[in-house]
Amino acid sequence: MALTEIIVDYAAGVGGALKHLFLGVGSFLSPAPVLVALAIAAVIVARRLRRDGEASNPSAIWRALFPAQIWRHVSARHDLFIIAINDGVLFFLPALAGGAVSIAAVQTARSLGVDFYAPAQTQPVWLIAFGIYMALAWDFLATYAHYLKHKVPILWEFHKVHHCAEVLTPLTAMRRHPFESVFSTMLITAGMITAISLWITLFGAPGSLVDIGGLAVIVYLWRLLGYNIRHSHIWISYGSFWNRYLMSPAHHQLHHSREARHHDCNFGHIFTFWDRLFGTLYAPVEGERFEFGIEAEENAKLNTLRALYLRPIRQAAARFAPPGELPPSRHAGASGMEN
Repeated sequence: MALTEIIVDYAAGVGGALKHLFLGVGSFLSPAPVLVALAIAAVIVARRLRRDGEASNPSAIWRALFPAQIWRHVSARHDLFIIAINDGVLFFLPALAGGAVSIAAVQTARSLGVDFYAPAQTQPVWLIAFGIYMALAWDFLATYAHYLKHKVPILWEFHKVHHCAEVLTPLTAMRRHPFESVFSTMLITAGMITAISLWITLFGAPGSLVDIGGLAVIVYLWRLLGYNIRHSHIWISYGSFWNRYLMSPAHHQLHHSREARHHDCNFGHIFTFWDRLFGTLYAPVEGERFEFGIEAEENAKLNTLRALYLRPIRQAAARFAPPGELPPSRHAGASGMEN
């Protein structure tokens, strides 16, 4: 293949990856989820402005939604650059990792007798049950992967890139070191294929392999209904009752707090019962004061784009050093080790 063709194909891949991120139907950064989150946030902000006796006209609401001190912050600029690099230049890494794991997991399942092309259960009740099952499986795997990224020291070094954000915007959700993205993709892919294999073994095939990806609509519906607010400055708690079962934006904002009392809490995405199981659930409390980020000294070492990509690699390598030479951790004095 000529160099020109390689460049053209690569450019097409970059364009496709960025198009999917911002326009893809299933992406939480596509227009529908962004607009819904914006509408919800605008209603909340307007109500709070009126409650506080302030003007709630469109201009005031806009300023409250997009304060310059947040959207012009260097941390917010880093979010943009990381998206450009990860989902542009390095877009192929998670795809390659996920593809390799998918092939290996499917082949392993087949060797154990799982028939992915068995006659399918296509009745609506089975499709609904499978969709719920897939949503629960995904939510557990995403939560467990997140838990590991906080608890395993080497993984934490890469996850710091996400947690050192000092302001939150919806784009912060994509603020990840490439190695973290690869790890998450591999674990969740392997876990989801295992979950599908278990369903097929117990109940028969839910549909063709092509259909399986479109059945977990609950995850997308959840992301459609305000998911982007969890990475923002807009505090929204669901109240004492619903906070017991569902992860509110406030739950996740507490997760990003640098305060010691909030370390290693609220790993979940949709449901709170995984955190309850892990003993990591921290219920939002109105009026809590906290700042986003990690331990201040370590945060300062991750304040350039170069450091965000290279320091985690050096720190992870240092984890193999002899005892007594390990780098400091955010959680020193807590668990010893964050999405």
